This record gives sequence, C-alpha cells and structure tokens, in this order.
Amino acid sequence: MKTDNTKQSLLSDLKKSGIDPCGTLLVHSSVKSVGESENGADTILDAFIEFMKEPQEMFEQSMVLNMGQWLSIPFVLVGAFMVWYAGKHIVKEKKK
Repeated sequence: MKTDNTKQSLLSDLKKSGIDPCGTLLVHSSVKSVGESENGADTILDAFIEFMKEPQEMFEQSMVLNMGQWLSIPFVLVGAFMVWYAGKHIVKEKKK
C-alpha cells in the first residue's frame, strides 16, 4: 500500500496509467485503496480534477499560470495589503 501520496505523485501516476485526459473517466474507489495522502480525499480529488481538466482556451496551454491563478493575484495582493494595514493600525492603537 502506498503512503504519503502527494498531488504531484498522484498526477505522475495518472499520466503513467495511460488514461486519456481528454476522455471521460468514471472512478469508484475508496480512499483506503489509493493509500494515505497529504490531505486525505481532497488531494486525490484535486489530482483527478487537474489531470482531467481541459484548458478553457488554446492560449492557456503555454501559460505558466492558469487563468484562475492569474485572476486571483489581485485579490491576494489586496488581502496582503489589508493585513498589513490592519496590523499597522492595531500597533498604533495599542501605543496610545
């Protein structure tokens, strides 16, 4: 039984299996039969989704980041700014 599966190791195993990523795949399995993974069933499902996901547009195939990752960058930056801004003002209020 395999232990400590990561998303990358599962993706590698799926690629080696010969499954057509553009086809249809029906999976009926238990998490126990796949083996332990770093985040349980979430890691296994994430690997299957990433393996079977088709690019939305042809130009996405040559991109380093997918479209969802590009679109999330502004929100990550805004969130980081809000944490920094809140931390700066909390420190000022404690000094008063």
